[in-house]
Amino acid sequence: MVKNKKILVIIILCVLFTVNFISDSAVASESTSEIKLNSILVTNGLNDSGFPLEFKRIFNLNEDLAVQYYVSWHPDDRGHKIIVKWIDPSGRVVNQLKLFNFRNNTIKSYISLKEEVKTQLLIPDKTGQYSIKLYIDEKLIAVTNFKLER
Repeated sequence: MVKNKKILVIIILCVLFTVNFISDSAVASESTSEIKLNSILVTNGLNDSGFPLEFKRIFNLNEDLAVQYYVSWHPDDRGHKIIVKWIDPSGRVVNQLKLFNFRNNTIKSYISLKEEVKTQLLIPDKTGQYSIKLYIDEKLIAVTNFKLER
């Protein structure tokens, strides 16, 4: 009888843990599941209104001053944790933007190809494919690639 009660208690605890884990996962993913991206691109700059000048995927280390990243989504009036990571061909983080409780729906980030910027970890010096990883609420939402040439 005691052995049966112990087994029953263990079963109940397992069920409660599983239900709690599933509901926590559903709540955690709920905020990002509604995000629908409108646009995501790299460009050589923004106009006076803050919109991209031209879509571009190949940049020149000798000619271009910077690479601009632009992404927008349908507004959802919720606070989000945003991380934008710029990764060079060897896997080094070039720049990283972190925003907490971000309620806007447009992100603009950039890396300078010519001069040191306080928030930028390093100036890119390698040619090849670079990646920009967008995380919203700790979930990888998009990876955008571009090339740097000489």
